[in-house]
Amino acid sequence: MTPRRAPLTAPFRWLLAALDVGRHQPGLVLGAVACVVFLELGPGLLAQAGGPASGTSVVLMQGLGLLLGLLVAPVLKAGVYTLIDAGERGQSMGFDAVFAGFGDGRYPALVGVTALGLLLFLLIGAVMVLVAALSGAAGDLPAIAAWMQQVQALQAEAGAGTPVPPDRFPPLPEGLLGLLVVLLAFAPVLVLAGLANAWALIGVALRGLGPLAALLLALRAALVSAPAVLLFVLVLVLPALLLGSLLALLLGGIGTLAGLAGAAIGQLVTALLMLGVTVLLTAVFYGFLWQGWRATCEAPKADRGNDVPPVPMTGFEA
Repeated sequence: MTPRRAPLTAPFRWLLAALDVGRHQPGLVLGAVACVVFLELGPGLLAQAGGPASGTSVVLMQGLGLLLGLLVAPVLKAGVYTLIDAGERGQSMGFDAVFAGFGDGRYPALVGVTALGLLLFLLIGAVMVLVAALSGAAGDLPAIAAWMQQVQALQAEAGAGTPVPPDRFPPLPEGLLGLLVVLLAFAPVLVLAGLANAWALIGVALRGLGPLAALLLALRAALVSAPAVLLFVLVLVLPALLLGSLLALLLGGIGTLAGLAGAAIGQLVTALLMLGVTVLLTAVFYGFLWQGWRATCEAPKADRGNDVPPVPMTGFEA
């Protein structure tokens, strides 16, 4: 298949269409997205539930998160895209479609394309480190790593309710600014790689493509549509940060009011509100990705022929 270039205004149309992502079987779509959110946030919530995190527990939770993200999350995300795609085609599906990837033959390909995406990011990271080292922008990498560990430890203390005075924050290490410049320079590459990974997973989930073929197609689609995608990110980054700040203030205010009835109640209300907002925003994000994949990677119906597998049908027809 040959990818199609997205016009400059196309991502904005994808976003507008994604705002109505749950118009078909909204309960199923939001429930499937909630499963993905719980899976991705679970290790972090477990680490926080045990009090101040030690170095060993942080490593264990990160390892658990990596395994879940590689072996379980691809199936649940494929289920979300399956529900969205089926809804747009007028097909009713059951909630078991979320977990269908474990037993319908797609599991090896879903894990494979996720592993290829992880390798792609590792390769980009290696190139970034090499560029930083050759340009002298990296500075003292061990000192930067030690500084990050100290900051993470202080963040864990603050999350556990221990106030952290400003004088305890370590001074900025040498070379941190140069490293940030390198990260900023590679930001467009990281954005396009992340988009390509998502589109590759959709291609495997919905059209039965092989992992390598799906990733190569998605990479080509992301590259040819790079001007539109990067313009979209550039235009919306500041409004998104502003909206996020306002939303955080609003949720914090509601949690503070609820805290008048008790600290535990305030924390519970805040957590539930944040979880609900996260599920809604994630659903819109998945809808945006599906819209982009359909516009750039999906072959026109007249060109698909009879060899393209249909959307896997599971469960009952409502």
